[in-house]
Amino acid sequence: VTYEGGRSVKLFRRTDSIPVLARAGAIVPLTHKDYVMGGIESPENMEIKIFATDNGAFTLYEDNDMPEQTLKYAETEYKIIKTSSNCKFTIGAVSGEKSVVPEKRSYSLLFYALCDTDEISVTVNNRKIPFSKEYDEEKNILAISLFNIPTDEDTEICLMQTSEATNKERKYAIDIMDYAYMEYDLKTEITAALDAAENKVKRLGVINTLVKNIPLREALVEICTAQTHDCDW
Repeated sequence: VTYEGGRSVKLFRRTDSIPVLARAGAIVPLTHKDYVMGGIESPENMEIKIFATDNGAFTLYEDNDMPEQTLKYAETEYKIIKTSSNCKFTIGAVSGEKSVVPEKRSYSLLFYALCDTDEISVTVNNRKIPFSKEYDEEKNILAISLFNIPTDEDTEICLMQTSEATNKERKYAIDIMDYAYMEYDLKTEITAALDAAENKVKRLGVINTLVKNIPLREALVEICTAQTHDCDW
């Protein structure tokens, strides 16, 4: 779910989940979940979560985990440059002590809250390289996989003709009602009324009129007001 900022929001989730928020432009590099070994070595396989609806930058610091006298470290710059219809993400060439990081790395790059696009270019030092792409329609995540990328060269991923994805309000609302303890006929009535509502303001009116359970009502209002413009209903 994408929320517009500048305000306080009360979040409702199932008891088996916890909401974690990331600011637009955030870059979160992680060891790839399939290759977590529990050691201290710098990973060869990385997963980078990219919240690419705004510009952003992050410097990854890695060292040899030694005392100050023998400490060696390296840094890698990540950057997002976002325009109305394009998004560029760069992985800079490693600087500092190159022996601290692997010579090559594989990446799973997860671009959150972007629409799908097939107009994609990936280059390493201006040389085009192959990649694989998947798109998760349910979560609005565009995934780019890169393999055996030299860490001492600049890598650039350009996504053309893509824009910020809108929340799938109808799906989220139905998921909430499916999990709630409520009569089937009432859920059907509320869903039909929401489907008939012409815009967000009228959907909020339906929720406040028909949903008597206060936590359920507040959860539906949360989803409906996450973005102020009309979303995918």
